[in-house]
Amino acid sequence: MSVVKINVLTVPAEPRPERDEDAVEGPLSGKTVVVTGKMTGPLDGWGRSEMGALIERAGGRMGGSVNSRTAFLIAAPTAGGKPSSKVVKAREAGVEVLTPEDFATLVADHLD
Repeated sequence: MSVVKINVLTVPAEPRPERDEDAVEGPLSGKTVVVTGKMTGPLDGWGRSEMGALIERAGGRMGGSVNSRTAFLIAAPTAGGKPSSKVVKAREAGVEVLTPEDFATLVADHLD
């Protein structure tokens, strides 16, 4: 009689969900925010990286394009006054469009 050695690797059936102990509570908790255009008002001169950091401090996540998971689109007025394609798409999808000034008011407690 021969002996066959079998190595068994134990792997959990489902990965354990990670606890998000670092989650930030704020006005944007659990929300995705998309930013387009040049910021104005209190956010004048803010770029994408600064806006992303602000959104995260307020509990949200920055998105790159408008979709069904987008809660807010922050859109600065265009020079010609015509809405951008992101604004049109957001309105069609029922996404709330905020000016940079309105957004600054919403996240005022998280501005540096």
